[in-house]
Amino acid sequence: MLLVGLGWNLMYMGGSTLIAQSPPAARARLQSANELLTFSVVAAAAGLAGWVYQALGWYAVAGIALGLTLALGAAAALLVRRPRLAAA
Repeated sequence: MLLVGLGWNLMYMGGSTLIAQSPPAARARLQSANELLTFSVVAAAAGLAGWVYQALGWYAVAGIALGLTLALGAAAALLVRRPRLAAA
């Protein structure tokens, strides 16, 4: 759980830093959209996990979490290996 909390904190702070570096005219709108999306997904995931646990059991919750983790890890690996475009 410590690593989950640490990962959440690093990702959240990284995203907030990117938003803070955005143009001032768009910053407030981006920040509010980010907050809405982040906490809506958290609430939906928590509710869905409770439903899946009640209906299908712990192994289903763990299997779905593992599948999502592997898919996101593969997507991150592809993004890291993708050649970067040179800045003009």
